Amino acid sequence: MQKFGEAKKVEEITQEFASLRLKDEVFLTYLKLQKHYDVDKTTSSILFGNPNSGLLVTILTNPHCNPCASMHKRTEILLNDYGDDLCIQYIFSSFNDELDKSGKFLTALYINHSNDMNFIKSCFDSWFASGKNNRDIYFDKYNEKIDSEAINQEYSKHILWREQNKLNTTPTILVNGYELPNNYVIEDLRYFLSLYI
Repeated sequence: MQKFGEAKKVEEITQEFASLRLKDEVFLTYLKLQKHYDVDKTTSSILFGNPNSGLLVTILTNPHCNPCASMHKRTEILLNDYGDDLCIQYIFSSFNDELDKSGKFLTALYINHSNDMNFIKSCFDSWFASGKNNRDIYFDKYNEKIDSEAINQEYSKHILWREQNKLNTTPTILVNGYELPNNYVIEDLRYFLSLYI
């Protein structure tokens, strides 16, 4: 009987903590204690959701990283449910220069088809699901020109931003420039969509 009472007390404390951490003031306090990076919607043109939203979620992602693929899937769910209320921005990174081609490929898909977001989303979903392991097949399938001036300029912004900020860990999630605190996950942002940061 005593163990049941202790378990019940632990459950109550856990629920209270969960409720407390989702209060706007608590989230803002944790968020503003994190490192801040200079980022805005011009840092990368790879934007999903509402580009006019006051909530910018920047994801430093690697096209060949398995945790990044998992993060992409989680991000897509967030966009499907709350895409009108937030803007997701991708900044591409890679393990080495040879793999930069994949980031340029995804950049080209985005820029070359910017008038068809459904196509772009489908391509990105497909890439992170299986394309990252079969990149040459995807390169041939879509046959995107990755060395145009527009693609090179956009991808250069990604490289420059990474170098200036000395960020390499992927995925890294920033909320209006602040690193997402460790005690929060990207899905928690649905509770803070109207928060002014």
